[in-house]
Amino acid sequence: MKLGRMRDLVSIQYQKKTTTEDGGTTIDWVESAKAYAYIKPRSGLEQFVGMQIQDKITHDIRMRFRTDLVPHNKLVLTEGQTTRTFQIRAVLNQEERDKFVRIFAEEGVAV
Repeated sequence: MKLGRMRDLVSIQYQKKTTTEDGGTTIDWVESAKAYAYIKPRSGLEQFVGMQIQDKITHDIRMRFRTDLVPHNKLVLTEGQTTRTFQIRAVLNQEERDKFVRIFAEEGVAV
């Protein structure tokens, strides 16, 4: 992987559950770090769910190895006025050498 391709600065976020005073639970997304990534779209799909059209786009994302990149976390990319959210589905440690990871993520899906 050429480091020059990693030019998108993303926020790595995880879910934090908190108990409210009345015993309920709230879920907040908390940023754990920012890192550079290479984001490449792989496929797209438009489907009709619950009387609405939903887009689902899958991406192949490459980053330096990090232990906080796990499924169910998300990556947030902000470019000017546009914010894109990528839900992490799988993380592969390339060559098991703890140098780079390949992330399979979906954009435009419910968390």
